[in-house]
Amino acid sequence: MITRGAVAIRIYLETVGTALGWELEFTAGLAADAFLNPGLIDLMRQFTFGLLRFVSAIALCLFAVLWSLQKLSGDSGLIEIGDDEVAVVYNRLSGSTRQIDSPGNELFLPFVERIHLQRRSPKQLLLQGAEREPAGLVPEIRLRASDGTLVRFESLAVQYTLRPDEAELALEDTHGDDELAAALIEAHTRSIVRDEYGRYSAEEILLRDNQNAANVITQNRLDEALALHGIEVLELSTPKLRFDSAYEKSVEDRKLANQEVERLKAEFRQLEAERDQRLAALEKEKLIELNKSRLEINEYLAMIDRDGRDKRLKAQQYHSGRVADAQNYKYKLEQQALSMTEQVTARAELLRQEVERLEGTGAALLREAWTERLAQISFRIQPFSHDPEPAGIEVLETTLAIK
Repeated sequence: MITRGAVAIRIYLETVGTALGWELEFTAGLAADAFLNPGLIDLMRQFTFGLLRFVSAIALCLFAVLWSLQKLSGDSGLIEIGDDEVAVVYNRLSGSTRQIDSPGNELFLPFVERIHLQRRSPKQLLLQGAEREPAGLVPEIRLRASDGTLVRFESLAVQYTLRPDEAELALEDTHGDDELAAALIEAHTRSIVRDEYGRYSAEEILLRDNQNAANVITQNRLDEALALHGIEVLELSTPKLRFDSAYEKSVEDRKLANQEVERLKAEFRQLEAERDQRLAALEKEKLIELNKSRLEINEYLAMIDRDGRDKRLKAQQYHSGRVADAQNYKYKLEQQALSMTEQVTARAELLRQEVERLEGTGAALLREAWTERLAQISFRIQPFSHDPEPAGIEVLETTLAIK
């Protein structure tokens, strides 16, 4: 019985000691002393009841303080964070903040801490029309192009959201007010759009490449400017541009002129296609005629070749006949020449013999010839004197006239 009482007291004291942070050896010693000293058991019972009353009083005070804080702040101390929300907890005593990204229920100390919920789902600011409405609709943007033309942005949408780690910064600048955030975005958007699009003339703004370039630069600059306020620009829509009536009319006239030009270009392309088709048909027809002409030429060349071969054969035959006739005639002339050569040779031989004979009797024959010739010469003798009274006799050369 004593052992069971000691064990029960020991268990009780261990439980109380553990709750109060006492050491196990100390509670065990108290259990032994309590078993040996009954007065100590009463003392411990009183101490336990006093401790429980003290803890209950503290709990009641804490509950009263918590209830008072709830009444003062209007917060319950428990808040539910949705899937598309982020919570920023602000401590009024230390002035520090912390961000809660995970959804679910979150406990906080009322009045001391205050939780601000902000949506992190994408929002849209639409700059359109002339009215300003709370639901993210503000008046359209108007600006002057570089040439002074009035340009209206009929519709321009800005998609934005909270930056993942900048909810505290966004809360500090916008105080969680969507209208204040929209006003901040509107101011930056108007300034940057006027800056980027105002550098172009009216004609240049109409070019799609210039619109795309200005839109990209505008979105980048807007995102950089709003990043300082914890806001991220997701998308900037391509604006719908409108001009004043006179310029609109000129643009419409130009559009009609461009349509007419495109129609003429299409007609020109069609004519080019028809021309190509006609040229292809004509080329095909001429190719057929060319092949036909080539065939005729080949046939004509074959005929000429056959005629040429016949004529060459006849020419060769004629040449062979003429050569044979010439050879026969040559042979005949050679025979005649041979015969005449023999005759001349015989006659030359006779002449040679006559010459040899004359060589032997040539002097006598010459004298005989001169004698016969002198018989035919007549002489006339006539006295001649240069001086009528010559002192002597002159001997003159007698000229013989041979007849």
